Amino acid sequence: MIIETALVELAKAGGTELFISSSESPLKKVKTAKDIKQLFINTGEFFVDYENDADQLFDDMANVLSKENMTKLANELKDEPGYKLKDRLLNSLMGIMKEYEIPHGMALSYANAILFAIMGQLPVVAPDKYDRAYQAEWKAEQEECFKELAEKFERLRNELQIYQSRQLEILSADAIDLDIRRQTTDPKIGFDFFNVDDDTFKEALESKKNDEVIAIKARCKEEAIYCTINELWMQGENRPIFIVKNEEDWKSLLQIKDAGNIYIPWFYSDQIVTIPNNTNIFVFTERVPSFIKGEITLRPRTYSTISASLQRAGMGINEANKLVSETHGLFIPLKKKLFNGAYLKEPRWINGLQRNIKETALLIGQWTDCDGDKAVIESLSGIKYQDFISEIKEYAKDEDPFIHIVDINSTKEYYLASAENAWDYIDVDNDSEIWNKFKDVLLEVINEAEKLFIYSSQEKLVAQFKGEKFFWSAVIRKGMLRSLIMKAYYKKDNNCQAQLDSLVSKIFGYIQTSEQWHYISNFFVDLCEVSPNSVLNKLEEEQINPTGLMELFENQSSDFLFGRNDYIEILWGVEEFLVQREYASRAYSWLLYLDNLSFEYKSNSPKDIFGKLLCTWHNFSAFSKSNDKIEIAAKALAKDKNAWDHIFGALPTGHASIFGDLHAPKYRNHVEEDTITRKEMYDTNLGYIDLLLKATDFKPQRWNDLLSIYDEVDPDIRKKIKEKLLFEIAQMDDDERLIIKNNIRRVVYKHRYFASAEWAMGEDLIGEMLDILDSINFTQQEYDFEYLFRPSYDGIILDPVPYDVDDKRDINESKTKDLLVKKINEFKENNYSLELLSKLCAKEKSSYLGRVLSDYWDDDNFDKNVFASLYKCQSKHEMAIEYIEGLARRGVDVYTNVNELSECVELDDDFRIILFRIEALYTDKKPLVDNASVEIKRAFWKDFRWFSSNNMDWAVAECQQYGTVNSYLDLLYEFHENRNLTPEQLLEKMQRIDVMERGSINSMTDHYLKELLKPLQEQCIEDRDKCAKIAHIEIAFFYLLDWEDMKCFQKEIKHDPEMYAEMVSVIFRHDGDDPEERKTEEFRNYAQVIHRLFDMAKFCPCEENGTVSYDEIKVWVDKLIRILDSNHQKEMFGYVLGRLFAYAPKTADGHYPCEAVCQIIEEYGDESLLSEYRCELFNKREIFSPSAGRAEKDIAEGYKDNAEFLSIKYPKTADVFFKMSQSYVYDSDLERRRAENGYF
Repeated sequence: MIIETALVELAKAGGTELFISSSESPLKKVKTAKDIKQLFINTGEFFVDYENDADQLFDDMANVLSKENMTKLANELKDEPGYKLKDRLLNSLMGIMKEYEIPHGMALSYANAILFAIMGQLPVVAPDKYDRAYQAEWKAEQEECFKELAEKFERLRNELQIYQSRQLEILSADAIDLDIRRQTTDPKIGFDFFNVDDDTFKEALESKKNDEVIAIKARCKEEAIYCTINELWMQGENRPIFIVKNEEDWKSLLQIKDAGNIYIPWFYSDQIVTIPNNTNIFVFTERVPSFIKGEITLRPRTYSTISASLQRAGMGINEANKLVSETHGLFIPLKKKLFNGAYLKEPRWINGLQRNIKETALLIGQWTDCDGDKAVIESLSGIKYQDFISEIKEYAKDEDPFIHIVDINSTKEYYLASAENAWDYIDVDNDSEIWNKFKDVLLEVINEAEKLFIYSSQEKLVAQFKGEKFFWSAVIRKGMLRSLIMKAYYKKDNNCQAQLDSLVSKIFGYIQTSEQWHYISNFFVDLCEVSPNSVLNKLEEEQINPTGLMELFENQSSDFLFGRNDYIEILWGVEEFLVQREYASRAYSWLLYLDNLSFEYKSNSPKDIFGKLLCTWHNFSAFSKSNDKIEIAAKALAKDKNAWDHIFGALPTGHASIFGDLHAPKYRNHVEEDTITRKEMYDTNLGYIDLLLKATDFKPQRWNDLLSIYDEVDPDIRKKIKEKLLFEIAQMDDDERLIIKNNIRRVVYKHRYFASAEWAMGEDLIGEMLDILDSINFTQQEYDFEYLFRPSYDGIILDPVPYDVDDKRDINESKTKDLLVKKINEFKENNYSLELLSKLCAKEKSSYLGRVLSDYWDDDNFDKNVFASLYKCQSKHEMAIEYIEGLARRGVDVYTNVNELSECVELDDDFRIILFRIEALYTDKKPLVDNASVEIKRAFWKDFRWFSSNNMDWAVAECQQYGTVNSYLDLLYEFHENRNLTPEQLLEKMQRIDVMERGSINSMTDHYLKELLKPLQEQCIEDRDKCAKIAHIEIAFFYLLDWEDMKCFQKEIKHDPEMYAEMVSVIFRHDGDDPEERKTEEFRNYAQVIHRLFDMAKFCPCEENGTVSYDEIKVWVDKLIRILDSNHQKEMFGYVLGRLFAYAPKTADGHYPCEAVCQIIEEYGDESLLSEYRCELFNKREIFSPSAGRAEKDIAEGYKDNAEFLSIKYPKTADVFFKMSQSYVYDSDLERRRAENGYF
């Protein structure tokens, strides 16, 4: 923006005076002329309502814009972007106007007017810098800004007039903001108090704020509404925002049909219909399901954020912190401290509901209509369930309701509308009858581990399909447990905590098996908050007397769809303890015990938790001080074998990624994630490195990790690393030294090759690394040659030409070649052991020893000792294969040379096949395998990729006879590319492909097949015999093809029903079947394959180029009937034909199906045909996105139009589409109701 561009220049050094001058000028002008009214009138809103306070208001603004304040502001932000300066100034002006109770939108307009007035003086005080052209640009920007605000005010005024004329209880956000300021004192707050500190929520709201439906899940509905409105304003939202207080007024809005607004319902109802062409924001409390796709979660604001907001409003820091602590940062109790008047009126249900009903609902929190839940309610309330519901439903739709009812299909779920609100108004005595009864019922409900609860997700689906149900719902279990949390902590009922500790201990006392742990994991996190000590006692006891908990960690599922890993709930519970100072130490000890068991994790893991606990640059846990982190790191090294890696990973140089915070309790006091000082980070890093150096324990990988940060630590630390490393290396064996020495070579090469990179190590540090390298010596000299046969980036040469130098590749390859020649000659001259060197290289995942020896050991001569050493050191002989292949490439007869060694080297069968392949690929004569047995030839061609241009004709012929499909298609594709075969030649070479062994089908096999079929289909599809042959190939490999790739099969099946009828015969039973034959595995497998082909076959008989001949399709249908009749399957006729008509082409005027198909339907259409036709039409829709019934409505209308067009001439066909239309009308209504209930 223009203004921000100007401000960023003004705020820089040297621009301060210019900025002060531009702000002084309008003040002098306006104040001396006493023309304050005119400045505000120019915003489009007259200042009449505030005229009495105008002088004082202007004096306050003058202070903001004073020379002293502007000098301070400009200097503070001189290096910051312009928008920060603009925001600071704008916020100061807005803050003053809100003190005078000017509504938000109007205040924003006035503040912008003053800001632009300042900018208007820039061309006056600095004409050389800001000329008329500049002035014209920012004036256009000013006018656009004011235009938007004026439009908003105009719309807001007009719509409020309409609402008031209809006596609707609809308030603008500006009005509520102003009302809150009037209803709060000491300090006075407005919507700006409700600033959001959840970046994820901010980003989600920003991306969705123009959607028609936004669902927000939060702990407290009222607080969430205020936070959402404030965030929308912070994001520059200019649309009017209205809050609707009751359902009747919301329904009235549907009739008014306004557009372009934001509406937020502040009432509860079973169904709230979306107001079209507006943004509808629905706020749900945490316990109430929304069922809306893309739901946004608003996390509770942190204690520090709320405290800072109170301080910003004028409260002292100590008082603010005390208030937040006393109220646990919860809005309802905070509201009672800050608000007065109407905002604190008691809800209607306080005096309207009987005490037993209120207390019952309070204690269970949420429930469903299932039998077990009803029994609990009757037991606690002492009245019939229907009477209970009848009473409580009266308080479900108020502005401040007691209960919220969710209608889910045939069942209802009931939730306290606001658990915080309910517990704030009422409580249950610890010695009351209902409390004691509740504890007994809870113990029974929680400890009755019903079978359904321990099913896998897949088993649950099957069980629910069979009608298995819970006696008590999961909903009531969760609700009762969370009520314990509210009772013990939210109410600060310390006397109750002992009872809860005993209760939770009893619950855990019932656990004796892993199945019971699977069950209790559903509630584990809640139990952690109810009774931390009882849970920790159970975890600690599990180490001594295990009852199956560790089996949750040991037997994890990797099934993404149906798998459930209950151990994650255990980790989340432990995380809750780690952010509470009182319990963090015990939880950490248990975490060390768990991590030391080293389970393999599919998802969340202790490693993730350690990353947050030990993080040096941020605080995530109760271990927030540098000394705390160093102490727990030392404790970990003593008890956890994985601790060294965790600590190293926590260093900033470890480059570990951290996602999210630790799981925190909802109500108990806990530490918040926080930043730390540079000194704390530095001290923690030093402490960690000191611990790591003490615990290297002669482990090469640990030393390699430390060397990876060698250039990022201080010189004194580098000195310690070097001294300790050389001390330990002296006591290592050659294998351990080799790991470290190779790593140093790799590091030196990388930093010298990328010498110009910012992160590259300087030559002074590289010199230190080379000193360490030179200090590492081996007892067996062969180890000093192993590095030569690694990839070049592993440091074969230590002085590479850097990557940004021309011809670097050629120069470095030349250097490498010279070094290899020199070192191999040295190896040979000293008569070192090639057998030992081969064994060393064989330990690596890949080594170039065989390839290098073929190039440099003895020119183009085969060395039997080299081959024998390479062959014997590996089971799959990779290096030996590379050695002989390198020689074969240069014309050496390796086949003869190797076979001459058969007496001293026992060659296995697989290697002999490879030897044949190498000989065949590099000879210009007929390959020797041509004379081998059939068995060897089949092994030769099995999954073999021929890449030689020699003997291609021979290779194609041999592979066709002995090869596998994948090998043959690969070879034939290359052959066709080189020779450009005619369709006749290509078809001839594909004739036997269907009987060939399939081999290991790879990702390219289907591509080769499709490309080879294309020219055949194009040239031969009109030739009946050739088309049938190609169709046969397509059928044989249909699993590699899409339906559109099977052009010849389509033509065949469209013009002759014989193939289609044959598929029907295989798939479906018919009279005369041999039941035993159909039970055989061979037949079931065959039928399964044919069924897949049948499902692919989606075509209209006799269709060609979008038309169908009635005469041809009648012949096709009659023949199908005869075949089905002969197969004793005539009853299948309607089913197998009806599904095909769903793919019939349209008529010329766009209706469907075409006339020929309509005639067939009228002639042959029985109920089974028509039913299957409808079914397939429905199935063609496939996956769709919910649209609150709009898409279904459009489809219904389309089907109705189509039916009406057909109804006179083709009544049977028309009836199909009338019924389809009726079905989609029903679906449209259903989808709409589901959307209204919050399902989408």
